[in-house]
Amino acid sequence: MNASYLSFKETGIFPRLICDYLDGNEKTQHLYKYPPSFDIVPRIMEEKQVQNVDRELLVSVLNELYEPFGQSEAVQKNISLLKEESTFTVTTAHQPCLMTGPLYFIVKIADTIRLSEELKKRYPENDFVPVYWMGSEDHDFEEINHLFVHRQRIEWSKDASGPVGRLKLRGIDAVIDELAGILGESSWAQEWVHMLRKHYHADHTLAEATFGLVNELFASHGLLIMSGDRKDLKERFLPVMERELLERKSRGEVEKKVQLMEENGYKAQARPREVNLFYFNDGIRERIEYQPGEGSYKVLNTHLYFDRETMISELRKCPNHFSPNVILRPVYQELILPNLAYVGGAGEISYWLELKGVFELYHVNFPMLVVRNSVMLIEQNVQKKMEQLHLGLRQVFEEEEQLIRSLVMQQSDGRITLEEEKAEIRKAMERVRNLALQVDPTLGRSVEGEMQKMLKALDKLEGKILRAEKKKHEILIRQIQTLKERLLPGGKLHERLDNVAGYYAKYGPSFLEEMQAALQPIEKQLIALKL
Repeated sequence: MNASYLSFKETGIFPRLICDYLDGNEKTQHLYKYPPSFDIVPRIMEEKQVQNVDRELLVSVLNELYEPFGQSEAVQKNISLLKEESTFTVTTAHQPCLMTGPLYFIVKIADTIRLSEELKKRYPENDFVPVYWMGSEDHDFEEINHLFVHRQRIEWSKDASGPVGRLKLRGIDAVIDELAGILGESSWAQEWVHMLRKHYHADHTLAEATFGLVNELFASHGLLIMSGDRKDLKERFLPVMERELLERKSRGEVEKKVQLMEENGYKAQARPREVNLFYFNDGIRERIEYQPGEGSYKVLNTHLYFDRETMISELRKCPNHFSPNVILRPVYQELILPNLAYVGGAGEISYWLELKGVFELYHVNFPMLVVRNSVMLIEQNVQKKMEQLHLGLRQVFEEEEQLIRSLVMQQSDGRITLEEEKAEIRKAMERVRNLALQVDPTLGRSVEGEMQKMLKALDKLEGKILRAEKKKHEILIRQIQTLKERLLPGGKLHERLDNVAGYYAKYGPSFLEEMQAALQPIEKQLIALKL
């Protein structure tokens, strides 16, 4: 793969908050603890070691999680390394999307692996283990029940409630059959479908299937997969959950950061609740709402009510009946892991930037936040078309109408703008204005008004000329529109839509290896890979 690079800022599609954060803008500096830099890592390691991470529990949980799947040599080594105080993790997280969902799911994990490799090169006396924290407790089924291959939507239709990770995969064979029909009969397509059938079957949950597939794809790199849906880990998190129920201070900490963000013109990504926990039992995951008048708690959309004593008793007896929301899940993750850096997309890092005060409240070290590389895959036919149009990577991100106008003007045989004529009118009317002012100072506005009328008339004529020229280049315009839709469907990077299956079926497993090798962690850029 040949790679070319474009800064996030140059694309024009990344939030200003993220661009300013990466540039170290002073307006963002109160939102994080460590700047995204390799040089800061020794300090993070020193400060993370102060936190009491239960490494024995972590290793025990990982060994138990891997029992049904087996451990590759690299996985076994990394689990063992976690016993050592000199070993740290680099983590990403995502809910278990259907068959990995959009391509960026894969990119996040690959970027996490690359960052851990790069850290080992720079700090060889330490070890760095990549971790995928599987958000199996999330419950937004409509968000994860589909994938797109060759722009065709494939959906797993079923009635679902509760945490998506616990869903049994009934009806999944029909989904795999549909995907197989789209992928075709190549050996690599059959290999991908075989992997899916191995892990996605009716006896498995979505979490188990995701664990198995991700492990098969990345076990050789030592990626460790964690799930927070466990009683023993929740027991470790219990003091935080108890304070959240009794004191309810997280909301105030987040709102302080949100207010500062909004005062600086940034948009908040996540909004806190008074209680940032769900009740999690018997197939439900519903918000816990505090009832201030009664000092009690209601589980929304159920008949469940708890007074203060009963709620705390339930928590201490069954901590696995509680689940953190988007505000507290990062705290849970960082409490369990000896983590240095969190790797996430622009949206994720935006909401992490709201959470520094929550981490300080619960005395958990706030990690370095790393915006993952974004990837644009450019296949040969697309690259050829870009070359024919003399279209560079930067131009792909221009607004469609602006790009069409620019290319039509380049292709035109004659001049189709009237800028020279407009300049001549401005000069002539300036002379008229000077003459008029000598006669009557009040005539200046009249001259200005007449000039604006003439310029507007030329604008209309210019528009007509451009529309006439566009008609002569309808094929060119369709090519531009097709190209934009291929690379930026709906104005977003295609990594947010396309599933990895179409690329694996065409290019094989080397596609994943070469893409991963091209990533440059902590760099502030989009990577365009020519396939």
